[in-house]
Amino acid sequence: MKVLITGTASGIGKGCAEFFLKENHEVYGFDKNISSIQHPKYTHFCLDIRDKNSYPEIGPVDILINNAGVQNGDDIDVNLKGTISVTEHYGIHPNIYSVIMIGSASGHTGSEFPEYAASKGGVLAYTKNVAMRIAPYQATCNSLDFGGVMTELNRPVMEDGETQEEEPAVCTCAEKCQAGAVNTSCPVCSVNMSECAGVEPEAEPEPDPDDYDFEDEEDYINEDEPEQEEETEETK
Repeated sequence: MKVLITGTASGIGKGCAEFFLKENHEVYGFDKNISSIQHPKYTHFCLDIRDKNSYPEIGPVDILINNAGVQNGDDIDVNLKGTISVTEHYGIHPNIYSVIMIGSASGHTGSEFPEYAASKGGVLAYTKNVAMRIAPYQATCNSLDFGGVMTELNRPVMEDGETQEEEPAVCTCAEKCQAGAVNTSCPVCSVNMSECAGVEPEAEPEPDPDDYDFEDEEDYINEDEPEQEEETEETK
């Protein structure tokens, strides 16, 4: 198959190109930077996908992977408009087999930078548009929407020195919390009492029958009974 991939100089695009080359497919790569891929079936073009006049005539492709993307203020122009331009030029024809968009979870959640999230949200909508248009050719169009992936594009964000992982909460209880007696000042037990790390209180020992004072028990039993008058000569 003939495969066209944008953004093949590094990251996901480079990985995709190496995979298809390993499977012995013919691969074409677009990127503004020079690629380090050296393979007899790989052809690299240094170009900006926003510039339609720079597109080479390579003939119909079977698979198109739109991977090129930025996070630098040109997000809408590159991530969305550039993707549309490449797809309209190379991906809409009767012999197309598959069009794949490398999207982002930001397109669903709206997180990350405003223009980046908006550009990926637009890619999602455009994916549906392309899917409907190439369906008559028995072809598919899908968007792969990853979360954080350690690439050169994401490295400055994912390795931000100001961002630190929150340390897990630690139980501060000296004694084990019980139902109805939860230490609400403890950061763990105030949320989940079952995670309490306090010490179980010692159970009170059962009374030993050998130590039972039956004289005291007899006094206790009889203390509410009226005293019986002694029988005297007068009461006889």
